[in-house]
Amino acid sequence: MIYTFENEQFIKSDIDSVWNYFSNPKHINSLTPTEMHFRTLTTNLPEQIHTDLIISYWVSPLFRIPLKWKTKIISVEKNKSFIDIQIKGPYKKWHHLHTFEKVENGVLMKDIITYELPFGRLGDFVHRIVVKKKVDQLFEFRTKQIQKHFENE
Repeated sequence: MIYTFENEQFIKSDIDSVWNYFSNPKHINSLTPTEMHFRTLTTNLPEQIHTDLIISYWVSPLFRIPLKWKTKIISVEKNKSFIDIQIKGPYKKWHHLHTFEKVENGVLMKDIITYELPFGRLGDFVHRIVVKKKVDQLFEFRTKQIQKHFENE
């Protein structure tokens, strides 16, 4: 089964500052809870993402089992959006659209993730009991980290 997760967050900052923060791939580690043991493997990351950028990570999303995760940036529209997809990792499918919209007194950031787990019905069962909760917790953590970062800017 294909799942969709959506999150939006108002950030009290200007569009250039928000874009520069989120389009810098070096910030992903600070936006991921420590219990996921997330670590970027790709060295010499650019300061800004670009189309066709591939980034490799170690992540332990479930039961502390380390998995290699490789993502690719497939679209970048400066100050508006970018899309990353999984090309290797724990999901059968992972498509993450990040959008940024200048609004009164700040920026509205949205994440829309479409994902599917492997293993058919077993994957759906694992989603119901574990994965959905993990995705929700990841974005709760991320929302707090983003708020702290931009409050202290």
